[in-house]
Amino acid sequence: MIGMSLRRTLLASAVFSLSLSVHAAPPQPTPPPLPAPPAAEMPLPKVISRVDPIYPPQAICLGTGGTTKVLVNINAQGTVDSASVAYSSGNRALDRAAVTAIRQWTFESPGAMFSGYVDVNFEADGGPLDDCLQVATFGGLVGETPGYEPGSLEVLVHLLPSDAGTFQFVILDTTGATLETQTLAAEQVPGMVRFKGLKAGEHILSIRADGVELRHSTFTVLDNGSVMTPPPTPPAED
Repeated sequence: MIGMSLRRTLLASAVFSLSLSVHAAPPQPTPPPLPAPPAAEMPLPKVISRVDPIYPPQAICLGTGGTTKVLVNINAQGTVDSASVAYSSGNRALDRAAVTAIRQWTFESPGAMFSGYVDVNFEADGGPLDDCLQVATFGGLVGETPGYEPGSLEVLVHLLPSDAGTFQFVILDTTGATLETQTLAAEQVPGMVRFKGLKAGEHILSIRADGVELRHSTFTVLDNGSVMTPPPTPPAED
């Protein structure tokens, strides 16, 4: 059994680990069917070259993790004949990342066909991250923007691709009561939503993926109708 773990930094920290177990398979006729791993474990041939799975950035942003069990078939020359998902992590992007990486591995020649499992464990360290979502808000200034409508808020959203089906943009008052909700389908992102006729006072903008909040921020509608948002938070220095 071989295990490995490493830490990735992509908009924030994420880690994954691999554990491998490989089994001998009886000789197969030509062309051989894909062998199923037998019950008895055999020593794994030495890994000659290894490609680390890439933790999908959208999964990091949504705090998605899981373990993909990959069935890998190694030929007598030490290259991977095939790799497929034996047990899914529950997330298509994680499964694809695991299989794509394992297919590129090479081993010392085992002298015979080998078949075994590779468990790829993805863990998003710390859950959803604000830095994964970039939101630009624009509030008009009275008399300086043609056609300006008092109390309007435009939200331009840039999201990494994800398995989420819809994104919800919810305006709440300071008590948490919902004032207005707009929805964008995943294929409409990046895109823009616009809220009109907001009353003066402090509001909360909550951004959600399939109902799960990614982040929220506050903004204020002034008495003259213009919208004031907090300045962006500078990135943390290492």
